[in-house]
Amino acid sequence: MPFDTYPLAVNVGLFVAGAAAVWVAGTRLARYADALAHQTRIGHAFIGAILLGGVTSLPEIATVVTAARLGNAPLAVNNMLGSVAMQVAILAAADSMMRRHPIARLVPDPVVLLQGVLLIFVLANVLLGVTLGDRLVFGIGAWSWLILAVSLGAFFLIHRFDGHRTWKVDGMPRAATADASKTPGRATLGTRHLAVGSVTAAVVILVAGFVLAHVGDALARQTGLGSHFLGMALLATATSLPELSTTLSAVRLGAVTMAYSNIFGANILDTAILFLADAVYPGGPVLEAVGQFSAAATVLGIGLTAIALTGLLVRPTRQVLGLGPDSWALVMAYLAGLWLLYGIR
Repeated sequence: MPFDTYPLAVNVGLFVAGAAAVWVAGTRLARYADALAHQTRIGHAFIGAILLGGVTSLPEIATVVTAARLGNAPLAVNNMLGSVAMQVAILAAADSMMRRHPIARLVPDPVVLLQGVLLIFVLANVLLGVTLGDRLVFGIGAWSWLILAVSLGAFFLIHRFDGHRTWKVDGMPRAATADASKTPGRATLGTRHLAVGSVTAAVVILVAGFVLAHVGDALARQTGLGSHFLGMALLATATSLPELSTTLSAVRLGAVTMAYSNIFGANILDTAILFLADAVYPGGPVLEAVGQFSAAATVLGIGLTAIALTGLLVRPTRQVLGLGPDSWALVMAYLAGLWLLYGIR
């Protein structure tokens, strides 16, 4: 669609409408995923990483692949990296919903730590690809092949490790061990209802994400912000709305493991999208077409993930002004990162 020919106000309205559709469709996913985790006994960590993370990554798939097909490598890559940073920062919003303990203290499953470490490893490969350069292998960048392989290996390890309590947390607050199966309404959700609802939400998210990509590409030129910062901030924020809504919903259900797994799992999936972007990009390797902005954005994603992991390891006991110390660190690091990236856009 010729969004470039539309007035700025119209494109802003379309952008807001697309973001709203993404939000509404994402709000139901946490309930579906939570119900499936209990019905199938697969585990909240794996369900959060694969089902919840996979469906909520559909906007990134639509926007990144569409931007790459349009030949806009900075918008494609920086949208992905912006989504990674934004989604880790969402954990601070989840922490604000807690009343007695910081959310990092309520995560009982060590597999969440594994997910965070694997995410850092995947992002490290992106950083190497951006800084060292890339070359085509069977029409796709060599680093994109490696990133895909590492991402698939990460999900294999998550599946194998989920449910295997090689160690357990000492001094877990009673709130974290509450039985989430008492959530009202879960028993009325049958398998067919869950399947139909999940597919419907996925379609809405995919279509809205496609519109966001085209409108975002037009806004990058109309506003003068450029594809670098627009992809990192505005578009990434909009496509991260499903993760925000599903993560907050998971916290309301008491499924804090699923909330963290949704964030870390979605980020691993988002990073693997680079392979698809490379496959449709009309030039050479997509990582070859970006520079220091993308490298700095990758470092921001790694740093925010490290802060989140630190919170899970330190397990703070008190909140300060409604947030745990680790969440405040996430907020400040994210805002500082945006300020730095705006300066080098």
